[in-house]
Amino acid sequence: MRENTGYVGSPSDNKRASEIVFENLRERILNGEFKPGDKLPSERMMMEEYGRSHPTIREAVRKLEGAGMVDVVHGSGIIVRKQNFEAVKKPLTDLLRFSRITTDEMKAFFRATEPEYMAMAAEIHQPEDETDLLDCFNQMRKAQASPANFFQKVKQFHIRMIHSLRNPLLSLTWESIYGMTELKRIPKELYGEFARITEKHHRILKSFAEGDAALVKRYVSEVWQAMDGLSPYVKVTQNRNSNGARRKRASEVVFEELRRGILEGQLQPGTKLPSERKLMTVFNKSRPVIREALKMLETQGYVLTSRGSGTMVKDLSPEGVESALVYLVDDHQVTLRNFMDFRAGIEPVAARWAAEARDESDLRALEDVVGEAEIRIASPETLVHFENEFNETVAEACGNRIIATLSPVASQLTRIQVARVPAESQKGGYPEAVIRHRELLQWIRDRDSESAENAVRDYVTRLRKELTAG
Repeated sequence: MRENTGYVGSPSDNKRASEIVFENLRERILNGEFKPGDKLPSERMMMEEYGRSHPTIREAVRKLEGAGMVDVVHGSGIIVRKQNFEAVKKPLTDLLRFSRITTDEMKAFFRATEPEYMAMAAEIHQPEDETDLLDCFNQMRKAQASPANFFQKVKQFHIRMIHSLRNPLLSLTWESIYGMTELKRIPKELYGEFARITEKHHRILKSFAEGDAALVKRYVSEVWQAMDGLSPYVKVTQNRNSNGARRKRASEVVFEELRRGILEGQLQPGTKLPSERKLMTVFNKSRPVIREALKMLETQGYVLTSRGSGTMVKDLSPEGVESALVYLVDDHQVTLRNFMDFRAGIEPVAARWAAEARDESDLRALEDVVGEAEIRIASPETLVHFENEFNETVAEACGNRIIATLSPVASQLTRIQVARVPAESQKGGYPEAVIRHRELLQWIRDRDSESAENAVRDYVTRLRKELTAG
């Protein structure tokens, strides 16, 4: 069958035909044309619709499956996947692992964001939150003789406080990042620090129960100061044990070894994996075991296998996170207020750090974005594209890979949400948006971190009130 190069785009932009079909189907799913549980057209019907060959359609479907958007069920067809929070946590954690965040970046992120978020939690918490936190605190106090166990209980306390916000986006983020950390062996002379850290958490618990947001904010900051002595002994792990204590199949062992190589950067995006025969020799496993391991890698979005090209390592992207989150938004498990609260705690920090850390290349990149916006902004879609590009550039300039990883996820969700708002209800304000961002660019250029942070915080707070009013 001859390929049609005129439908839904053409490979002139160096995209393969399967990528064009994949992106079109993905957009139709995200925009709600195909909802969770719906069956996609058969491969034969898609061949006719897109004017593509069977191998092209099959490869596009494999990409959808790898992105976590569909399940290919034998005898039932291609089903749009129903998502849950665990389905979001995996691609989000993988994104963070792939960015190879450091302990210092993790500590800086929590130190800058937790006081604000936990103060918010103190204002809106429910009685059951106090009960759960008291239980977490008692477990922390009892665990002081065991460093690893004590650190685990500290993490549980902080995650449970974030759960009090009832914001799935924040809960997932905190669970993913804290889940990547563990405590190395520490000198016994530091065990005395555990009592001081425990006392700080007792103050947080008491102020939290009283609803005193200002004191909670202060004591959370003090906890991170008290944790300074332990920081050299905290490490960010690059692997996880997803199968518990059960014995792993041979294919799982191969899969996890290859996956570790991808997440730790030994196998870079675009790298071609060794042939099946070579992998059989390296791992001393049979061809069926190797093929099953490669299939697991492809299904989970780490590699792409194509006939004639072999198996290539993919560049992990926010697509899997975005796809799952969009479904949760549709199912009203993630609200607009959740999303705006997520942005309100992160974007002001990014602006402050960008003003402190930016270099000339960052300034040129931001100037290019604002300069193009002054020429091209003419609709809600182009405004959102500009703001997303600006925010992502600021996130890159801030020097923290956690924020740089989370920013594209927020951008993609913004784009999807704006696309679903009726055009007649969307306000203009395009010149004002450009002026606001040019002012922010000047503060970043002047290294005025306080003005940059306050400007973004004021804007996001105002936008949150406007969008969630009523």
